[in-house]
Amino acid sequence: MKRLIYILLLLCSQAHAQVSLGFGSATADTNTEITVDLLMDNSEVVKAIQLDFYFDPNLITYVGNPTVVGTRIEEGFTAAVNEIGEGRYRALIYSPTNGEIPVGSGSVMKLSFETGLQFGTFPIFLDNSQNGNTYTNVVVSGESSAAISDLTLTEGSITVLSGDFSSNTTDQNFGSVVKDQAQSFDFVLSNNGNADLVIDLLSEDLGVFQADFTAFPLTLSAGSSSNLAVSFPADTPGSFEGAFVLQSDDPKRTDPTTFKVSAFVFSDNVAGLPSVEVASGSKAEARISFEAEEPIISFQFDIPFDSEVFTIDPESVELLIQEQIILSPLRFLRKRVSRVFSHILQLMQPYLPLKAIGYRLILLLMIMHAPENIR
Repeated sequence: MKRLIYILLLLCSQAHAQVSLGFGSATADTNTEITVDLLMDNSEVVKAIQLDFYFDPNLITYVGNPTVVGTRIEEGFTAAVNEIGEGRYRALIYSPTNGEIPVGSGSVMKLSFETGLQFGTFPIFLDNSQNGNTYTNVVVSGESSAAISDLTLTEGSITVLSGDFSSNTTDQNFGSVVKDQAQSFDFVLSNNGNADLVIDLLSEDLGVFQADFTAFPLTLSAGSSSNLAVSFPADTPGSFEGAFVLQSDDPKRTDPTTFKVSAFVFSDNVAGLPSVEVASGSKAEARISFEAEEPIISFQFDIPFDSEVFTIDPESVELLIQEQIILSPLRFLRKRVSRVFSHILQLMQPYLPLKAIGYRLILLLMIMHAPENIR
């Protein structure tokens, strides 16, 4: 009988009304103070609430200023919040005069947080640790001051809005480009954030490079990107550089971003071997001429030929400007290919302007056996 009475007393100490408790959701920009509501839906009066909550302190910060909500709570209630660990807090709502929170739904307390620079949605959890079916770190007391057992906990969140600026590269080198072979490259400007991103042009000094900046200031929606095409006509030999500077409202990128382009243009120099008529069993001179639009300090070319018809004497290769050029001997790479290579030995100037002087090689071809005319 005593055991039965003890069990009945335990059951009577537990209130069975249903209560749902949790933080609401809020949205804010970066580095902004924001208020988050503690929401409660209760089907019977509540006299006190104690709860532990936690979040990632690297993403959001608790500021303080807990306040009870007058529309749901009678005068005389007090709210207090204390830190119990890193990113962990304990809140208490109670009435020194034994007041009651009436049946209803909505906010019972407001807390202030501050957002950081990181964008995203960051949860605020109620500690749902349990002993059996009873929450140990969240307690809601009912009309009889007993803990309400039918309790549902929900998590809240803070969504931080921000654009996030990125690009596929900030430095495009077109490398060595043959004259008049125009080039183009797309700088991809992206917004990886969850809010609009505004990108503006601060300055540009592209030189011979070309780009259309009329779209700036450019607004990119969350998750979108835009291509900025930079073209290069490559119509003049030489080395070229250019740059432009962009600034976005991404709060993590306070410094402007400099984009660079560069290229080296060289002429498509031509070495030609004219037609040569050679009688069978005799030899003839072949003049190989260069045409260039820029200074050249070395050259190399291969001469394929039919070794069953004629041969090239390796000792017969000679360059007309002997005092300035060292010419390597003619080498046979394979049975039917010869390679000629030469380089500047000494120059009064850093280069020899071929357009003004010109290089000419004389090759003597010895015909072994051939028809009357070979070209």
